[in-house]
Amino acid sequence: MKENSQSIYGCGIADFPKPEWGRFTQNKNKLYAHIYEPQAGSICLMNMDKKVKEARLLSDGSEVQIPPKEWNLTEYKVHSFLNLKHGFGSNYPLPDKIDTVVELTIT
Repeated sequence: MKENSQSIYGCGIADFPKPEWGRFTQNKNKLYAHIYEPQAGSICLMNMDKKVKEARLLSDGSEVQIPPKEWNLTEYKVHSFLNLKHGFGSNYPLPDKIDTVVELTIT
């Protein structure tokens, strides 16, 4: 709770729909992706292509990759994708088994 309090206190309902892997909270231009379910590949941010300026893991401030679209993701032109670890699709296991939070700075 201490590591992720910024994603809860002062935040409200996000301007984006609930993703299949978790939930969003929002405070102005900060969108918090609460990832509950590990993904085998990249984490999809539906309809967010070119809307995310920067992403970081809230617990330690480390950068989260928003990679260029790989060959198998090019058909999803309106979506953006996250990789929590270096390398394509490296999201398993999640850094926090209960609630991995990624802070997204959005435009």
